[in-house]
Amino acid sequence: MYPRAARIFRHLFPFLTLMAVIWEAVVLLVGQDSSGANLVVYWLLALIFHRSVLLGEDVNLWGVKKNNAPDIGKWPFGQFAWRSVILIAPSVMIFILVVFVVFRAVDDGRSETAILMALLTTGLFFQFWAAGFGTMLPAAAVHGDASFSAAARRGKRTYWATFGRLMAGGFLTTILLFVAMIGLATMWPALLDTEIQPIWLIFLIDVILRLVGFIPTLLTAVALSMAYERFEGAITD
Repeated sequence: MYPRAARIFRHLFPFLTLMAVIWEAVVLLVGQDSSGANLVVYWLLALIFHRSVLLGEDVNLWGVKKNNAPDIGKWPFGQFAWRSVILIAPSVMIFILVVFVVFRAVDDGRSETAILMALLTTGLFFQFWAAGFGTMLPAAAVHGDASFSAAARRGKRTYWATFGRLMAGGFLTTILLFVAMIGLATMWPALLDTEIQPIWLIFLIDVILRLVGFIPTLLTAVALSMAYERFEGAITD
């Protein structure tokens, strides 16, 4: 899984870097990040990653490079978006519920504790849920059978292998990145202080962090695509 993800990241690196630069430039100009924009960008990246894994497509600064991939029609934006909602919605509801419950239970009312507990709980739930039904996404990305029942059949055969990849991939890297961010802010608080550091350095650090933040989504896409391939067979040689 990791060598495959590394190869895709290398092929898509110019495109991903451009996305990170544009994203951080918009945040710098607007003055704040947008949760809605984040969801749209990560949804688009997930679609690109799945197609890159299954079809061998590369997205570069000039468009989509097929790399002898089979022509399966236009990109299924609508179908992929709808399956993404189905897959993510339960996790979002659990996140909101855990934040509400933990925030009320914590005596000092620290929202950081509630959010951290919610992230861990939601992250674990998503791995269990996605291992069973997550192949809806790769199926939708390549115009396959993206129905709930078909995903359940695939999940029944590939469940534990997929769960292990999801835990060792997107979930683990998300935790490591979260810990690294806390450590960075704790040990070198002045590094990200906009009143001390020049704006170009802050911008560069933000671009790098944004680029690294794409990795959990990529690893999740690789894990789900591998489960789809195992059940349906490889689309490309």
